[in-house]
Amino acid sequence: MDFKKLMVGILLTSMIILPMVVAAGDWSAITGNNVFGDILKYIFGEPVTYQNINNVSAGIITIAVWLLIMITFADIIANFSTFSKPVSWGTGILIGIIAANLGWTTAFFAMMTGIFATLGGIAVYLGLLGAFITFIAVNLGISWLGGFVMRRKAFMEAAKAEEGGTKLAGRLKGLSTAGKALEGM
Repeated sequence: MDFKKLMVGILLTSMIILPMVVAAGDWSAITGNNVFGDILKYIFGEPVTYQNINNVSAGIITIAVWLLIMITFADIIANFSTFSKPVSWGTGILIGIIAANLGWTTAFFAMMTGIFATLGGIAVYLGLLGAFITFIAVNLGISWLGGFVMRRKAFMEAAKAEEGGTKLAGRLKGLSTAGKALEGM
């Protein structure tokens, strides 16, 4: 299964389900006593319930957390196992369904998502702060930092490049030479 096709399918499914949640104004109106509602209930589980969250937000959060679990688990399995991509993505979907039916998506994973979102926000701002501090230090003429910046740029290029790229070897050699020259200043 092609990753792009899977993501388009997930996006289209979300675009169909989420407006129904909003139009109904209540998660229970969708997961009522009908077959479609039962299917949604079995796939996504019961909605997240918190004091300050209305029913529409609860439905959206439940579906979003389910998608987060499904996509991340499938990606981890695809990249760090010997399973093929279709098996990995099928397993990710099944893990999402199992987690929803065990009630994990509504409690533990929703809480953990909030914690990681906070930590991720802090990490982004620390990264921005570090970039500005480095920029200011390099422009003030701190020469030892120039070599660090060039080596870091070389590592970032290596992480972005595909394995065995000849273009990468030339860039790394040039950046390494420039970094060593800056360190020698």
